[in-house]
Amino acid sequence: AICMVGCGKLSKDEAKSTVNKLVEEAYVLNEIYFGKGLQYEETGNPNDLYLPVLSIESYITKSALVEKTKEVYSETYAQSLIDMAFNGIASEVESNAVFARYMVHDDDDLLYVRKDIEPISKNPISEYDLSKTEITKISKRFIEATIYSKDNRAVEITLVRENDVFRLDTPTY
Repeated sequence: AICMVGCGKLSKDEAKSTVNKLVEEAYVLNEIYFGKGLQYEETGNPNDLYLPVLSIESYITKSALVEKTKEVYSETYAQSLIDMAFNGIASEVESNAVFARYMVHDDDDLLYVRKDIEPISKNPISEYDLSKTEITKISKRFIEATIYSKDNRAVEITLVRENDVFRLDTPTY
């Protein structure tokens, strides 16, 4: 994300550019966290629950995925995505629990994918017509915008400024 000169209040065009850039970058991350996920390589062992990520994927190490997640999303939202993906979500009712989608082995940074995991989002990950982005509020600390999915569904999003950089603070999947 971009911080303009002086890190003051952005113009509407600068805000729209910042929003659109982050929403575009979030699409890939939404697929990884909520959609089809990263593809994996079969090991031939039917007992393996977690399989290595294919080397052709955009992210093959945990550190690279975490770094990109923290570049696009606010500190709090990024941490919730990372925790969900690598720790799962416990539930008192077993059927509501979400298993960890990804893991690493020991000190190895290489990603492994749980092979039997279903996408969290039951619908395809939303794509947006960013030519329709509307900026509804701009301040030094946040930007509020409305983005429109390609099927014309309006989604309200918020960007927050952290360490002089704007980051998404709301879901876009």
